Amino acid sequence: MSHFLDPILDHFADDLAVDLGSAFTRIWRKGRGLVLAEPSLIALTASGEILAVGEKAKALWGWEPRGVRVTAPLRGGAVTDPPAAAAMLEAFFAKLPRFLPGRHRRAVLGLPTQATAAERRQAKDLFHRVGIQEVYFIDTPLAAAIGADLPIDEPAGQLLVNIGADLTEVVLVAAGAIQHQHSLHIGGAALDQAISDHLERTRELRIAPPTAEAMKIALGRCGGTAPCRSLRIRGRNPRKGTAQEAVVDAEEIAAALQAPLDELLAAIAAAIGKIPADATIDHLDRAVLLAGGGSLLPGFAERLAQHIDLPVARVPQPLAGSVLGAARVLDYLSVLRRLEKHD
Repeated sequence: MSHFLDPILDHFADDLAVDLGSAFTRIWRKGRGLVLAEPSLIALTASGEILAVGEKAKALWGWEPRGVRVTAPLRGGAVTDPPAAAAMLEAFFAKLPRFLPGRHRRAVLGLPTQATAAERRQAKDLFHRVGIQEVYFIDTPLAAAIGADLPIDEPAGQLLVNIGADLTEVVLVAAGAIQHQHSLHIGGAALDQAISDHLERTRELRIAPPTAEAMKIALGRCGGTAPCRSLRIRGRNPRKGTAQEAVVDAEEIAAALQAPLDELLAAIAAAIGKIPADATIDHLDRAVLLAGGGSLLPGFAERLAQHIDLPVARVPQPLAGSVLGAARVLDYLSVLRRLEKHD
């Protein structure tokens, strides 16, 4: 039986859906919609003072002043630096309009399907620390499926590939739950690193992480045509310690990305191949759906379709789908609360 105060809490609570990703944090507030979407980064001084978070911290990344470090306190969807993560999250919440102390707050948080019990406890402790009294979890790929309006309640279900910064999850969603899943420790960040490594090796040019990401977005492709032909970038010569500029074209970036893309495509194909044949036979006429920022590279869906010999398409909102799905679960918090009490 639910607590007699539950209906009162339901009426006065401040409800949030949170996608706390390694690369980006997105927060949805019930009644207001998407209220924050910023990089999961924090800049700290040597004494631990917060200098910047989100976009402002990203602007410093790779060009930090002396005595300042920019850190990403999450990796693979797990908290790797709890104090920095708490400080970052607290600063993000402080940006929300009318986010005043004293309100009863509840949150639905997306976590990787593979998250351990210890990682879930750590995430719950993190949110309690920043003033969220009730924390409920949803698997990120399931949230992405809900956010994309997929028919997850059908017995036949749907194959979905969620490509994050450090983690790619291949799941079969059916009958309202994830029936099969495989986690791959590779994602969009590996492509950024490949660009950085290539430029340092071939041009003696060390670039900041945001520059590598910008090049991937502007010049990257997996077949097809890149959005831009070339890009002028700025970095440092690691041997001389001097600033340096270069013009890089899409062909050079395509060559730099070939190896990590081949690895990612092969890993996804292998993961799909591990799902039992009797579980996938009903999906042969359906497109495998892609979610997450890593799915946005031009030509990626077409290349994956060639690897797995199945149609492949992207969900309507690859970046925001997970937080949209978590937001829909906010309407069922009373059910989640009862289920948790009976665990």
